[in-house]
Amino acid sequence: MTLRIEIDQNYTGERREATITIRSGNNTFTVTVVQEGTKQDGSENEPPVKVTKITLDKTELSLDAGAKTTLTATVEPADATIKSVVWSSSNPAVADVNPVTGEITAIADGTATVTATSSSNKEVSASCAVTVGNDEPVVPDPSSYALVSRIERTVTYWNQLPTSDHDEEEATYTFEYDDHNRVSSYTIDIRPTNDPEGSSQLVSNIDYSAPDRLRIEDRWSDAGTQTYDVLLNDKGYIRQGKSHPYSHDEDNYEFYTYEIEYNDEDRISRVAYSNTWNTYTYKDGVLSGGSYSDGAQPDEVSGFEQYFNQTPNDKLNLDINMLFLPDMLLEETEDGEVPGRLGRLALLRLAGRGMDRYTTIFTGWSDDEGASVATPGYPEPNVKVHKSYEYYTYVEDTEERLDYVFNDDGTVASVTAHATVAKIKHEYDIVVGNEPVHPEYPEAGYKYEIKNRKDTELDRGTNSAVYSFTYR
Repeated sequence: MTLRIEIDQNYTGERREATITIRSGNNTFTVTVVQEGTKQDGSENEPPVKVTKITLDKTELSLDAGAKTTLTATVEPADATIKSVVWSSSNPAVADVNPVTGEITAIADGTATVTATSSSNKEVSASCAVTVGNDEPVVPDPSSYALVSRIERTVTYWNQLPTSDHDEEEATYTFEYDDHNRVSSYTIDIRPTNDPEGSSQLVSNIDYSAPDRLRIEDRWSDAGTQTYDVLLNDKGYIRQGKSHPYSHDEDNYEFYTYEIEYNDEDRISRVAYSNTWNTYTYKDGVLSGGSYSDGAQPDEVSGFEQYFNQTPNDKLNLDINMLFLPDMLLEETEDGEVPGRLGRLALLRLAGRGMDRYTTIFTGWSDDEGASVATPGYPEPNVKVHKSYEYYTYVEDTEERLDYVFNDDGTVASVTAHATVAKIKHEYDIVVGNEPVHPEYPEAGYKYEIKNRKDTELDRGTNSAVYSFTYR
């Protein structure tokens, strides 16, 4: 059977929708036709307004098999030319969805992600995590691990580094446990080494009472309290949660729904939010590479397996690799190199199997840009002035390996991260012409160019951050 539909151009600016029902014998066929209207002014149409964001009325659902419900998608901006979305399910055998109406039908026990994608902009979508049935994920059992009670991060600076360049933060982690030896609460105290008044504290409480999720309360001393749920898969690993691209909550941050996927070895294979994602590949039980995209062409990385030692990562209840690779899960570290929401859960071994061995590199360290020239105008015309200043910066062409010290029972006693610091002399010439910056304001000076820039390394030293571990 062939059905041919011809529709005249819709210049009303309104969306048209019609349902055609065809009956042939005992068979019934339903066709839904949607036509988005455009506006016409004379002989020309207005430029289309693109969809930039989709919001769903629900971001998570729990249904019994056989149940039905319908999601609602709201597109932004409100005057988008084409507002329709296409619905899809990552696992139709668990939860099927009508591609036009968004009606979900729960089929069988399990989990699925239902996604609404803009009909006119395939890069814009929003998702809802659907759980069907009464799965009861169990948070991984930590009974075989040594339980960490405290981690101290202390910083030692090169003795020639001025105090004004002491830009690192120290941190203390303390962990509390419930009757099942699960971390029920942890506190992180963050202390800037050059600004005691800038200290902050995070107290995080974890509620394990729900079978398929964690309820987490984060109390930041300088940013208030956030309570949020993190959904778990059937092995007790996080699969979805609200976070943002930074590790320290702020009132004005926009929170995104992060989706976490795992491979057959229960290691993270993909983390995504909005149109940004990372993928991960592994070799011999450790991270070897992957890709990153923020909506553009993905960047590929490989050869990362060289940055792991041969010591098994199987003694501690914490996956301390997350302390040294804190931005692995699309969360940029800030104060004290403390991981973000997902990274902290990965530290608690709630984000899959992790890596089988310890990393040898540290991706942290704060590095401010060197001083710069910021003179709007020079007071004297037609001169050439030689200037110079000194600044300190971390050296990027050195490969610093982490130093591990182990206790007799194989647990980690301490880990030291090193960073080479260089003292740089920056020289340049200010070449001033005779053209005023603002002719009506002579006091603003004369226009100039910066020429003959030159950097000379005068000396170098080492900063160190030591992580010390205490156990119950």
